[in-house]
Amino acid sequence: MRKDAIEGTSGSVSSEEELRAALARGLTPITLTGCFSINGADSLVVDYNAEIIGGGHILTRGDRFTRVLFTVTDGGSLTLRDVVVDGSRDTAGRTNSLIRLNGGTLRLEEWTVLQNNFANGEGGGVYLNGGAATENHLFLTENAVIRHCEAGTAGGGIYASFRNPDVPSTLHLGGSTGFLRHRKPRHQKNDSKQKQYPPFLPPHCQKSGSDTVLLPVRRFF
Repeated sequence: MRKDAIEGTSGSVSSEEELRAALARGLTPITLTGCFSINGADSLVVDYNAEIIGGGHILTRGDRFTRVLFTVTDGGSLTLRDVVVDGSRDTAGRTNSLIRLNGGTLRLEEWTVLQNNFANGEGGGVYLNGGAATENHLFLTENAVIRHCEAGTAGGGIYASFRNPDVPSTLHLGGSTGFLRHRKPRHQKNDSKQKQYPPFLPPHCQKSGSDTVLLPVRRFF
């Protein structure tokens, strides 16, 4: 993990360029003041203890961006609060995972949603790289949701590889967290007796024309 991060020095961003600059400078917390897409050549790298506060705004995968959106490197930490990260699977197609941990920590908190992503190979929503030299940690708390994520070979909402048996990856669940499959099960009916989930998703986080998502009895990873 880098040592020159300016923790306690906040920044507000409303574009990909500003977000990349804030991460390069090591600012935290970083507050999103608008919705925008990621279209650059490389993944957004987090190599320090970074926090992004979304305010309900949406970070979207650009139609031609095929890389992982966020990569948390050895010893780094990324906390996402009240932000929607959308993989644009309908327009971008098969791409890569939304977030990859290479020996880092990811915390999804306070209404954060990872959604609509299709990883061409392994992965999906979050990929915990088992080949990393440092442990990976994924925390889902306070109504965080991963939904509508798939993988071409292995994965889905969360994929954890265990190629290095000496370095484990750990998943921590708490609060009203949820994992939803991409397609609604055939046996499920749209009636008022079923629990709607997530009921907490703010209207301005939903794309135009989106349907209410129904939670099956089981949770899906």
